[in-house]
Amino acid sequence: MDHLYALEIFIRVPPSTRELYYLRMMLTVAKGSCNYDEIKTIANHKYDTFREACFAMGFLNDDRDYIEGIKEANGWGFGHFLRKLFAIMLISDSIKRPKKTSSIKQRSLKNYPSLPYPSDYVTPDLGNRLIYDERIIFIELFGSLIDIGDGKICEPSDGYVEVPIPYDILISNFEDPIDAIVQSTYPNLLDNHTNEEFLQQRAILASTIDVVDKLNEYVLQVLLGEEREYLSSDCIDRSEANILEAFDILTPEFLSSLTTFGLPNHKIKLKVGTPIILLRNLDQPEGLCNGTRLIVTKLGNHVLQAKIIYGKHIGNLIYIPRLSMSPSQSLWPFMLIRHQFQIVVSYVMTINKSQGLSLDYVGLYLPRLVFSHAQIFVALSRVKSKRDLKILIHDNDKITTKHYN
Repeated sequence: MDHLYALEIFIRVPPSTRELYYLRMMLTVAKGSCNYDEIKTIANHKYDTFREACFAMGFLNDDRDYIEGIKEANGWGFGHFLRKLFAIMLISDSIKRPKKTSSIKQRSLKNYPSLPYPSDYVTPDLGNRLIYDERIIFIELFGSLIDIGDGKICEPSDGYVEVPIPYDILISNFEDPIDAIVQSTYPNLLDNHTNEEFLQQRAILASTIDVVDKLNEYVLQVLLGEEREYLSSDCIDRSEANILEAFDILTPEFLSSLTTFGLPNHKIKLKVGTPIILLRNLDQPEGLCNGTRLIVTKLGNHVLQAKIIYGKHIGNLIYIPRLSMSPSQSLWPFMLIRHQFQIVVSYVMTINKSQGLSLDYVGLYLPRLVFSHAQIFVALSRVKSKRDLKILIHDNDKITTKHYN
């Protein structure tokens, strides 16, 4: 009689156990493996240790990640692209040993007198150069837009108001709401999924991160092409933790499950041609700011190549390395550090993330009734013309949406 064995619970394994700890990390992703060799095999390459396998999966925050990223990008473009990539790594303050990283071919920046050698590696206060450019040219198109923005619509109220939606911009006839909003906003997507002009003109907006992730995953599944999956390395900032022992019980699965606005997901799926948005400032003079829209052109193991598709730097190619990032305000009693590509897929984006954009076509997806008047104002004012705005309200009535004042 055949027996089926399964692990019910993963026990906690402290990092001090080294290889046992790395084995524990690999067990979270090595589905179907029958022996240790299979667990240590990534992309048909068997690594000597579980630690090496963890590094190949991107689980370890190590300077080798930056070194391998530079090596990958070396065959993609000219030298000035590599210098910009290395500069981004330096100013991010993520590299632990920058002098060693700059000497990956047994040479140092000091060997090149024409290049300035940095005296320190203090991250400057970059700030955010993006200017919030709120357009209100739609007053004649959306008669109540200003009242929505000021929170005055339907005053007085008991905290709830109903915002009437013109019938001509509603998507009311559908069986699958996700497919309906995607088809409306991205018509003939299979023929245009690598068309930069097509992608830069449009976006679907939703109110919550979980809805955005669900819709982006749906679009990626529809498209053809090889899909790459990138997993983050997550840890706790020990300098911020008051009771270190209490946080030692947190498992990798728990840390990877944490999400919040402005922080990249633990798991990022990409294909060539995928539109993305930067989540932090990388190089402001080159237009690489929080909110910059790009399209992925090459996928490496440790670095991405992307092209800017919006703004005055449109058409510029850049390299994006993995960097470490923490949320500006932690939702938890500790500070999470996530080492991941600082991007988010942007077929669908949150309404908050769309601030400052001016789009030709906008699909507004509202599967929930709770909404703020500020979000409604931002969402409606992203599109240049009323006829190019479509709203799908996934409730029983499909006529109105209710929101908090």
